Amino acid sequence: LSTQSTWEADVFIIPMMMHVYNCAGLMHYTVEILKWVERAPYIKTYDQHDHFVFWWRWGMNYGWTKKFAKHIKTHMPNINLISFEFLELMARNDKYQDFTLALKPSFDKAMHSIIMPYPEFSPKLLGAVEDPHAQRSIFMFFAGTSRIGGIRKWIKWELGKHNDCRYEDFAGGAVNDTRLGVPQDYPTQMQKSVFCGHAAGDGLSSRRPTSAVLAGCIPVLVCDLCVYPWENLLDYSKFAVFMKEEDVMSGNMVSILRSIPQERITAMQAELARVRRHWVYHTDGPPRPGDALDMLARELELRGSVLRQFRRWWKNHPDLSSQAKDYPAEVVPVKKYMRKGRPGPPD
Repeated sequence: LSTQSTWEADVFIIPMMMHVYNCAGLMHYTVEILKWVERAPYIKTYDQHDHFVFWWRWGMNYGWTKKFAKHIKTHMPNINLISFEFLELMARNDKYQDFTLALKPSFDKAMHSIIMPYPEFSPKLLGAVEDPHAQRSIFMFFAGTSRIGGIRKWIKWELGKHNDCRYEDFAGGAVNDTRLGVPQDYPTQMQKSVFCGHAAGDGLSSRRPTSAVLAGCIPVLVCDLCVYPWENLLDYSKFAVFMKEEDVMSGNMVSILRSIPQERITAMQAELARVRRHWVYHTDGPPRPGDALDMLARELELRGSVLRQFRRWWKNHPDLSSQAKDYPAEVVPVKKYMRKGRPGPPD
């Protein structure tokens, strides 16, 4: 999939994880790296449409994050993003945390970007599930503060009515010291549960779907606006349940889950065991076939194959701008090959 020749490559990744730079206090280098990439001649092959950069801004130095985003918007507007969060790809409104803003209007800019799963490095979840069909004592489990995200308080209310369900409300507010730590029994509770929920909090996404998959717990995805990792490569209906937020607020979530036949639950648990490797990040060596980074390579290969069909055309027209501002606002009435005074072909 890789090549040492920049002129043969279909796609390019800028290997820059902003979280690493943020933790090291080196966020100012991120813009410098972008400037260095801009000087490379091959970035002009597709006017950045073939370039990808990792993008995630929650919990980071907001000043430098805004500078980074502004630089991309101004100098590299066609670059594609790799993120954990669909909303980040769609240019989330900076002032209001309204999850419906800028979604479909920005789709054309985000459709080639990639959603990846959150990493999960809890030691209890790194090993494979020994028996995916083992008896589990908790019917549905959810952990997270119920005071943010809106829908979570409905989930807590619903789970509180059932003795075999559990909601662990481990934070008292949107931001406090308690919320910075994950409950020690969080992985264990998931391993004991048949279903594990995910719902929007301060962001649409979280690592809960990853944790659930690694624990062999069927994910219950309560997020009408979410896009999940590898949805174009995997059939989620075989190992997860998409739950409409309206069904949760109507008090029907648990009854819907209880209506699922045991045969289907067994099949979903088996499928979870089969696809589990696609959510695993290996830190002890290079990527392995089917793991999260290998799936990223497959996603990039798919996007590269789309770009490849335009390679000859793009190279043959280096004079054409890809910026809408460089073209007249109104269509020019004179056609290129039918201008007055230009002789036509012989009769």
